[in-house]
Amino acid sequence: MVPYVGLQEQQQYLQQQQQQQQLGSRGVFYLKGLWPFWMVGSDSSTIKNDVALDGFMLLTGPNMAGKSTVLRAVAAAALCGCVGLAVPAAPGSTLPCLDAVVLRTFSGDAPQEGLSAFAVEMKEMTYVLSEVRPHSLVLVDELGKGTEAVWGTALAAEILQTLAASGASGIFATHLHLLLPLLERQQQQQQQPSGPAPWAAKRLEPTMRLEPGACTESLTLEVAEQQGMPASVLNQAARFFAALQELAATGNLGASQALVQAAASSTRWSSSSSSIGDGSSLPASSSSSSSSAPSAQQQDPAIRQQQQQAGAVVEAAAAAVAQPGRSRRGRRRRASSATKKQDG
Repeated sequence: MVPYVGLQEQQQYLQQQQQQQQLGSRGVFYLKGLWPFWMVGSDSSTIKNDVALDGFMLLTGPNMAGKSTVLRAVAAAALCGCVGLAVPAAPGSTLPCLDAVVLRTFSGDAPQEGLSAFAVEMKEMTYVLSEVRPHSLVLVDELGKGTEAVWGTALAAEILQTLAASGASGIFATHLHLLLPLLERQQQQQQQPSGPAPWAAKRLEPTMRLEPGACTESLTLEVAEQQGMPASVLNQAARFFAALQELAATGNLGASQALVQAAASSTRWSSSSSSIGDGSSLPASSSSSSSSAPSAQQQDPAIRQQQQQAGAVVEAAAAAVAQPGRSRRGRRRRASSATKKQDG
């Protein structure tokens, strides 16, 4: 732990921080030999890291590599330093004067409020964007995890840019590795992606009904808009999505190229798709007309059989629910027999 300092040293430190704040400087954020507060710092098995922040750090790494641990350790150290408590770091560490410490980590859904896990995430990030200031510390873990990867990347890129533009410092931990070539491209061009952001004229709404078939729409921006995300962020996210499409066209995305091309294959985002500007909405499991979409007669027989099987299972389940007097085991047996009958 950082050793206790006397009253005179505390006053000098506070005066320095106040001067930096008056000058508009972030101050120095440097944690030397930081370790997780729930571990023993003197234990040889405890991994320690130096963390220096001047703006935002994009933190990547595999599962179980300690990304969330680093975020929690930094948050705890910042809070302890702000209130004058011992910090789990080595002597020589320096913390600026912070007006807010924000840790946005995993969250679940809120069924009673009608919010999915992604909607809760967007609601929380809307609060963060509205409250963040130059002397804030913002720690974001796995943003965009609850939606489709490419649209999640586009939205995360713009939220990261907005946070960085606010003057705050922080860490942005992610598995969305498409952020790396996307932000590198923007840095090379030294300008924000520009051009039309057509998403606003092409809104869809889910029907909440089970339907046979497949749906490739994530409605990422629509959900973010419903939770109050600023229009400027959404429009810029749509431009980042277009930038990802351009990167995919150059063939420089490696294994992620097919992922971007699949996300861009929706008729809603193709150049031939018609805009929905009259306020009407389509089911999320439906697609607008396109010459490239196969008709029912042209579909693969195996796909048609899978759709028929899915429809039979849904009908059997609905019929079982409509007869509450029957046992649960009987309902499962009837649904299973319907599937076997289709397989036969």
